[in-house]
Amino acid sequence: MENSSLQRKAGVMVAAVFLLGAVFGGVGIHYWEVRANGGHTISGYPKHAEILKQLTVQVGLSDDQEKQVAAIVDDIRSKMHELSQQQKPQSDAIRADGRKRIRALLTPEQQPKYEKFLQELDADRANAESQK
Repeated sequence: MENSSLQRKAGVMVAAVFLLGAVFGGVGIHYWEVRANGGHTISGYPKHAEILKQLTVQVGLSDDQEKQVAAIVDDIRSKMHELSQQQKPQSDAIRADGRKRIRALLTPEQQPKYEKFLQELDADRANAESQK
């Protein structure tokens, strides 16, 4: 019975590690795509400036309209950034809780490796934030 419980815990831990790898890998790939492809992701979705250029051409915006639309879009982006900053404490708390729960699953030998992983992940996140 005890062996079965250990196997179950090991299975849950492996699943959690793979799930986190998939999530963090997806986020990392997204940031890489945006930086490496001149603002276009592999899916081809353009950045703000490219969208504004396409809108100007396709709708036939005048110079004055283009400036006004750009100001509106900048205002929206600013408000979205503000909203994400307001939600940051909640996101950080959720992230901290998840890390705590993962730590509880790890063996003493795995703990330092996990902490190193988190340090690298946090450094990558800080670097991505500074480039926004």
